[in-house]
Amino acid sequence: MKQFRIHRSSARVRASQDGLRTIDQARKRKGWAKNSKVWYHLAFISESTLKRFWRKNRICVDSFIGICSAVGIDDWETIVDWSE
Repeated sequence: MKQFRIHRSSARVRASQDGLRTIDQARKRKGWAKNSKVWYHLAFISESTLKRFWRKNRICVDSFIGICSAVGIDDWETIVDWSE
């Protein structure tokens, strides 16, 4: 895997297709819908940010980390689409 040094306050990332599958499995284990209110509250993000995540749009790194952490995924770097 490529290693990138990113400035977290301004960096924007998006999920890879494999990453979305991993997140989807983790959220199903929690029993949450893709737009679950508890999820975006635990991640400290808005519902619209969670929707952008699922559409594979770029979101800020801190929001991305929050989405991953809320479903129990700490290695968020493995979820990112690093192809660009």
